[in-house]
Amino acid sequence: MCLLLIIFSSSSVPAIAEEGYEEALTLGLEELIETKVSISSLRPKPVYKSPGTVSVITSKDISNMPARHLTDILKTLPGFDVRYNNFGEYFISSGGVDNPSNILMMINGHRFNDFYTGGALYDIPVDNIEKVEIIRGPGSAMYGTNAMIAVINIITKKREIAKLKGGGGTYDTKKANFEYGKKGEDLSHFAFAEIYDTAGADGVVSSDALLHTPQYSRAPMKQKDNKRKYMFNGGMEYKSTEFSVNYYREDRGPNFAYENILSDKSEVSAEFVSIDITRKFGTEEYLKFTPRIYFDRWAWNNRIQLYPDGYTDNRDLNSDGSVEYFPDGIRQNKSYEFYTTGAEVKLEKRHDVVHYFTGGITIESSMLSKTAIETNYSGEPSSGAVVRPYFANWNNYSFPEKSRSVYAAFIQDDWELNETTNFVGGVRYDHYSDFGSSTNPRLSIIHSPTEKVDIKIQYATAFRAPTFKELYDKTNIQFYGNQHLGAERLEAVEAGVWFKYSENSYIYLNRFRNIIRDYITTMFSTSLAVTTEYENSGTLEVNGYSVESRHTFDQYTYINWNATLFNTRDESSSSWITNYPQFRANAGINFSLPSMTFVSLYYMYSDTARANARTFQERSLDVRAKTGPFHMVNMAITKKGILKDFNLKISAFNLLNTDYREVYSDVRYRLPGSNETYETKNLIPSNQRMFMLEIEKEF
Repeated sequence: MCLLLIIFSSSSVPAIAEEGYEEALTLGLEELIETKVSISSLRPKPVYKSPGTVSVITSKDISNMPARHLTDILKTLPGFDVRYNNFGEYFISSGGVDNPSNILMMINGHRFNDFYTGGALYDIPVDNIEKVEIIRGPGSAMYGTNAMIAVINIITKKREIAKLKGGGGTYDTKKANFEYGKKGEDLSHFAFAEIYDTAGADGVVSSDALLHTPQYSRAPMKQKDNKRKYMFNGGMEYKSTEFSVNYYREDRGPNFAYENILSDKSEVSAEFVSIDITRKFGTEEYLKFTPRIYFDRWAWNNRIQLYPDGYTDNRDLNSDGSVEYFPDGIRQNKSYEFYTTGAEVKLEKRHDVVHYFTGGITIESSMLSKTAIETNYSGEPSSGAVVRPYFANWNNYSFPEKSRSVYAAFIQDDWELNETTNFVGGVRYDHYSDFGSSTNPRLSIIHSPTEKVDIKIQYATAFRAPTFKELYDKTNIQFYGNQHLGAERLEAVEAGVWFKYSENSYIYLNRFRNIIRDYITTMFSTSLAVTTEYENSGTLEVNGYSVESRHTFDQYTYINWNATLFNTRDESSSSWITNYPQFRANAGINFSLPSMTFVSLYYMYSDTARANARTFQERSLDVRAKTGPFHMVNMAITKKGILKDFNLKISAFNLLNTDYREVYSDVRYRLPGSNETYETKNLIPSNQRMFMLEIEKEF
């Protein structure tokens, strides 16, 4: 949850000589609380002066904490829940709402959400992160769709350096990366690349949906959790023009097929490419004018084994005299590409010292293209599938190529009413060619009655456009797209008090209330053979409280703790939505030892979680998955300045080897039709104990 809210400077820890270490401890302490962020106000401000609830984690802390990917950082933030779903993908929830498509993910301000599913991939390596800025609340008044309950922006490193890093760990895990940067008077360039490969954890899934035909089930089976990732980030800056490119690819082996059946033959590949070109003109005192053009491409290729090798239906469905037998299992291959091109112009103007105006317009076009689906069967596996001699779209599944255009404009005024009160007001209008328009205002007041106290109050609305999957895709036998969907809408009120009780130490109390209308979901039948459409199904109300604190002793020694409590109610069914823990708490300590050795120790607590139940039938069945509570400890020891130029880091994840199991996404029951009541059976083991050793060298 929170652990690292306001942190040091935005550069990584230097490999300073030991004789300069004591002096370094006293440097920059006055800047700890003053770390600047721009995600919530569109101009640099300290976190406590920024509207809304904001977090920032810098590279200085990331370099010492036990973190492999962005997910390890998000686990330490208030209100965030990080789980591992049945498709080998991290599933992020925030603020009591169990939907990752309601979280906007960006890399250097470039949207990283996939418009087909609405979600993002969170396996971003941490070694190239300069800073992570996060809004825990609505952000549509600035960023448009997806920015309903949280906004995450990764800012990558751009520094003059040459560095190599390699490492390995349990489960045959290997990683290697390099970072290079050169700064000149007019021309600067930078690059980072990493490859990460792991065989995955060795947890065992005890059962799957083939309960009544156990002879065909692969259970109990070691989960298929292998993953290989590639990432490249680079670019150059020439005077006032910047060019950047991002590349990310992930190949993984899902644990389950679409119907909650274990498989060891499924494979998923995802690839992302983005290009940005930005030019800056003028100054904010007169008029700062920043045009930008951008392009991105998502490509997905899912090769899914729905039923395992040798599956037999035991019926002669095509009257050829033999039962339906699938020597290679029942398989489905599905692929698509998604293209987005856009242009935007941002205007900034400081007027009469106390007013800072920001505005902009965006024109964007997106296209779902090269869609393909093929199977080695006809019919439906759940009700009866006929084997076919080759792959084709035997069922004429509807997976159309579609496009959408977006026109958006926003304006914001950051107004310093006086020395103690700051007002931020803004509004954004988005028009979508496929479903309509959305207008979202934001009003925020920050009042500082004393130098140590800051009071924040904010009202804002937000929205999420229906995804292409929710609108058009009719390839999933359970959940069909519905082209008549409207946008999800959120109305949020929050209030917080920031108290700096001593130099570089603080406590922040926050209360929030979110109402989500026209929530997009599917209502599950007790029989999963029934197909349902996505629908705007009603209203959710979320009430929550959070507290977070940091006490700083010196530049490398500090204690963090936080806790978050919330509940989410489905107003249409008067039932609680509890798919992830309603109470989370974290505590961490970072300290230094002699000889430039640093220790980070984190404790994370998750209360009980139960799968959702919204209908009378769902609530009447006592077979919903239940997990927790969980206690997890992560730890890292970093030794800097070995042979002057080498740094060594040893990390341990889930040090106490807690039996951590997931209530994974899209699952309302432990198993379809199961009468079992074991609380931890048939769920996905995750967060298993892992050790990592990393060595880096600067040149």
